[in-house]
Amino acid sequence: MKDNTLMTYSLLSHLKETNDSDHSSIVAIFFPIVKKAIVEFANESKCTSVRGKNISEIQVKISEYFGLDIPSAVLDFILSQISKEISDEKVFAYYNDKGFVINSFIFSDIDEEIDSEYNNLQILKNDFEQFCQLHNSISNFDELIRFIISQKIDLFADKNSTDFDFNYIIPKYISNKFSDTKTFKIISDIYLGSLMSSYLEFNINKPVSKSELLIDTNFFISLINLNTHESYITCKQLFDICTKMGFRFSILYSTIEQVKFLLSSRIQDFANKDIGLTNEADVFGACIRRNIDKTQLERIKDSVDSTIQKFGFDIIHATRIKDLIIKAKKSEKYKELLVIRKNQKLSALNDTVAYYYVLGKRGNSIQEFSDVKCWFLNNSYHSDYYTGIGFKLHQRFKISANELLSLLWLANPSQDSINVRTLAKGGLSTYIAKYRKNKVPSIKVIRDINSRAKSALENGDIVEKDVYAISIRMAEGQLTNGEASELAAAPDEDFIETVKTFSKNDEKIFEKLNQQQEEIEKQTVLLNKLMESEVLKKFEIASNKYISKLEKEVELNFAKKSIKINNVAWLYLIGLIILIALWFINYNYSNTINPLLATLIALVLFISSFFIRFVEHKTVLKCIKFTFLKRSRLIIKNEIIEDLEKNYRIMNTEPHIEDFR
Repeated sequence: MKDNTLMTYSLLSHLKETNDSDHSSIVAIFFPIVKKAIVEFANESKCTSVRGKNISEIQVKISEYFGLDIPSAVLDFILSQISKEISDEKVFAYYNDKGFVINSFIFSDIDEEIDSEYNNLQILKNDFEQFCQLHNSISNFDELIRFIISQKIDLFADKNSTDFDFNYIIPKYISNKFSDTKTFKIISDIYLGSLMSSYLEFNINKPVSKSELLIDTNFFISLINLNTHESYITCKQLFDICTKMGFRFSILYSTIEQVKFLLSSRIQDFANKDIGLTNEADVFGACIRRNIDKTQLERIKDSVDSTIQKFGFDIIHATRIKDLIIKAKKSEKYKELLVIRKNQKLSALNDTVAYYYVLGKRGNSIQEFSDVKCWFLNNSYHSDYYTGIGFKLHQRFKISANELLSLLWLANPSQDSINVRTLAKGGLSTYIAKYRKNKVPSIKVIRDINSRAKSALENGDIVEKDVYAISIRMAEGQLTNGEASELAAAPDEDFIETVKTFSKNDEKIFEKLNQQQEEIEKQTVLLNKLMESEVLKKFEIASNKYISKLEKEVELNFAKKSIKINNVAWLYLIGLIILIALWFINYNYSNTINPLLATLIALVLFISSFFIRFVEHKTVLKCIKFTFLKRSRLIIKNEIIEDLEKNYRIMNTEPHIEDFR
């Protein structure tokens, strides 16, 4: 697959995540892509005004630049909306005859995002290549992408992705990256974007809700957290969302019997719980993961009926579908499923009854996904599941939990309760489980190998880590059914030697990992030192700037304040001298001077005696000391500078070293 198509998948996911458009459809996500194609079309012509005869010209440009095919009817709608948004024919005009004119207008909405997604794609390529080198495996990036977009193929294409012709390193890499937030986001963006790229051909014109969902055994097992953790999260999320949207859940009486039979068989065989180490999708796998013992599993089995009641499932008893059961037993479908299920009559009949029940409830004149009134909801990977793939989606009678969750997300893009990362993880986990179920050895072979490994362990021929190495290989599909069968039948010496070889190879990988980790830690320490040095440098520069500015500000304000203080001191002294002089004249010469002048002097002295009460003499005295007494001036100066610095720090935040980390 070309890089531009993968970039588009990631870009679509990013645009969906950051979209704040009022449009209720995912179609709005494609607006920036069409705008970018218009720009590229205009740039190619190198003219200030570009005329197009038909939208097919833009379709070609979208296909060339983004690797995306947008149907004409959808592109017609998008271009109409863009024209309304611009609302200026001098800039961009779109006409009823599907012609258009572009006049010197540049869209640059997503240029940075496009560059970013190309960079992310290169990050994924490099990371996958390093992972393959570490595990001495060939790096096939196209194969990785084919695995990631498997659900797009199964949901929308006329073929299916069930050949499972993948190197074991592919699902191993993806499952390993579930805990790597950065890398998994790139993977999940490609996964989600691939689904969105098919949305335009996914015909939904009416709200999707109020259908009946007939659940199968594995969906119920997953819902009570006795499958993989990802299956539980997916089924729980789907159940919560569908319940809110008005879907009705139902379950056949025979499915309940199957659930109880499955749990009973695992209880009876609990001594072989270690099988769960190899098959994490088995009930035993959940028991190991959740640390469930035999007694706890028995309690879960005994509470199946009350759990069904708690979930509010409608139980379809045999009395309600007598004719349907008779029809199912006589059908060719039942014979077909008997072969597939290796003559397990209970399982084959249950699914045959479910098939006819769903067909009867689906409704007539089904034209699209939302017309379907009933689905057989599963979370299993039986080979008969794939018989529906290749048909149009609304023509199928079965749908998996993750498929339905994905379709509800596409049909209801504003559905905030759907966590897209969980959606991606659930979908990818489903395909990892499908791959491993297809590749993992049979229960008989696993038991044979485990028995021989335990015997060799007891004899001291191998150690615990050797047993672990063989278990991991079977669990990940690295040791396929045929290879495992040969190992199980091998002579003791060959068996022990092979197991030890596996363990030694794993040790080499672990050594490489440890070396890489040590190197990473060294680089991290060095980087932290450099970063700390850079932090200190930036902090020092900021601190110096702050102190320099503080000193200048304090110096300036102190100069202003000094002038004011000196003015107050001099004015006070001059005023005081004037008042003393006036008092002296009034006291000694009031009878000899002009009466009017004597009266004026007396009035001034009277008014002065009134206002002098409001003078802060301590402050004035401080000003006088500052102006005329050198020793006092130094003390007062320090006090003033301290206050000015304090006020500056209150008004201006001082830099802290944490601000630069």
